[in-house]
Amino acid sequence: DGIVRLCESLSDRALVVVDEAYIEFADAQSVVSLLDRYPNLVVLRTLSKAYALAGARCGAVLARADIVALLARVITPYALPAPTIDAVLRLTDEAHRAEARDRIAKVLSERARVSRELARAALVRKVWPSATNFLLVECTDAQRVLRAASAAGLIIRDTRSQPGLADCVRITIGTPEQNDRLLEGIRQANGTMT
Repeated sequence: DGIVRLCESLSDRALVVVDEAYIEFADAQSVVSLLDRYPNLVVLRTLSKAYALAGARCGAVLARADIVALLARVITPYALPAPTIDAVLRLTDEAHRAEARDRIAKVLSERARVSRELARAALVRKVWPSATNFLLVECTDAQRVLRAASAAGLIIRDTRSQPGLADCVRITIGTPEQNDRLLEGIRQANGTMT
């Protein structure tokens, strides 16, 4: 696979850093199992996406001990607040992990539903495939989609200033009720979805 080829071709020249922030939402397998085979592989993980701890600012670097030691010398450490530590430790409890798995399954189901519905919308040109908890949507009129979301009491990200995303918005998958409000707002903004 691509990561293996990259690790091999850069084995004595560079680190290969894989950001797995959204791995719980992807069909792809984690590359953590490759750490023993490739000493130049570094994997980044976070608790902020799938585990609903965005405010905690807590994640991990998975790598060989010598790489972690090097990073410890060059990255300024910061103390984790007690509430963050408590929240992270709760994830070791099976009930909390089951809750996280349930939340992830709901996001995956809603992502598929919202993607299908948006693809039928007159204001939507394309819904990009996603392996995350959000959808990138190319619009025929992004401003109208943004206004429709705002009128529904929702905030979606305006990505039009980003290179190559002139007509796009980023929609984070919410609860079924939030997603329904957004879809209805888009329907009302430009007729019904076909």
